[in-house]
Amino acid sequence: MSKLLYEPGFYHLTSHLNLYYDIDVILKQFEEDAYYPNLNKIYIDRNNHWRDRLIALIHEAGHVLIDFNNLQTKSMKANLSTYEEHIRSKRQLVSLLNEEISAWNVGKKLAIDLNIKFDHARMDEVSTNCIMSYVKKGLLNVYGSTIDISCIDSRT
Repeated sequence: MSKLLYEPGFYHLTSHLNLYYDIDVILKQFEEDAYYPNLNKIYIDRNNHWRDRLIALIHEAGHVLIDFNNLQTKSMKANLSTYEEHIRSKRQLVSLLNEEISAWNVGKKLAIDLNIKFDHARMDEVSTNCIMSYVKKGLLNVYGSTIDISCIDSRT
């Protein structure tokens, strides 16, 4: 059922990204869901169910639109790595959280505008879990052992 419900939306969004933004979407086993702006590629983990593949693609599409609509974002990415392993300051953590939350919101709006059916409750769950995991990792990177993050649950 998941395949019948979400696969068409996945391929509709894939076609849209390719046609309007020259982005190739690649399904690959054991691959981290990620957008690589310098390669014009999005990788999505083929091991996930179609519902979660679509949700991941919607989020990565949000990154594409942010980059496309804001050339400064691309130049900032080239100069400042915002991956959670490189977060060393509160400013970098806030920047990462802003970018990730924006990508979820922009991607969701795109999916709605394209009339793509997706599980809104599941997207809220996945996005919350992702953002909270960034919060935990970022706080640990910024404050190290001086902060106890064990009480922060990254699951909804």
